Amino acid sequence: MTIKEQEHIKQKGYEEAMHYIANAKDYLQKTTMDENGFYKSKKYVRTACGTAYSGVLEALGTYFELKNPDALESKERRTIDFYRKNLAKENGKVLGYYDGIGDSDVIKLGFRRAQEIIDLIKPVGVASAMDEIQHEYTWKLKEKERVAEKRKQANKRRQRV
Repeated sequence: MTIKEQEHIKQKGYEEAMHYIANAKDYLQKTTMDENGFYKSKKYVRTACGTAYSGVLEALGTYFELKNPDALESKERRTIDFYRKNLAKENGKVLGYYDGIGDSDVIKLGFRRAQEIIDLIKPVGVASAMDEIQHEYTWKLKEKERVAEKRKQANKRRQRV
């Protein structure tokens, strides 16, 4: 396989995986967080995590196509065990699946790990999406701290009255 063909495969797989991630982020935006930083709607969190997970599987399929094409020729059904076994041969990174946790920090960590896996197939010249994720996470963390400080000040004012 030529380098040009590899880059074409990477580009196609990366775009598809990032499409899943964009859809997953859209699902998370459909719900709000409570005062403790937990998402209120389990439905949207579950859907977002499942969609991000599909994006990771798409990226892993492309990764195997480039690094270990023999694995894809196997008649073995592509279950999570298929991905674990074949990925362990390459570099051992495997993303855990959503299991009912609504904490926004945990979900964001899962998205970051998903992005790390997708970046394994990032085409040459494509900017890292990790910078965008880090910026968004930092902004939301500062926003959460700002809201907490406002609540604290409001509680102090109420206590004085």
